[in-house]
Amino acid sequence: MVTLKERVPKPLRTPVSLLSILIGLVGLTVGYIFTLSGLAAYYKLLGIPGGISSIDSMIVFGAGILLLGVAYMGFKGFMYFSY
Repeated sequence: MVTLKERVPKPLRTPVSLLSILIGLVGLTVGYIFTLSGLAAYYKLLGIPGGISSIDSMIVFGAGILLLGVAYMGFKGFMYFSY
């Protein structure tokens, strides 16, 4: 059986690897920001007059966790195609 790594031509492995690491870094950065912003909004630490509802802050927190998962998959893709 042919693996995915063997299906990708050798000249394209480097760009795919770089794209994977870029997705990982962006996902990690934005996921970290969303996760901490969601937690801060949930505990009313942002200082926004009127505040943000707890449901909205949990949606932001969940999006941050999801983006951290995307970052993990980006790093896994980088390790898969680069080695």
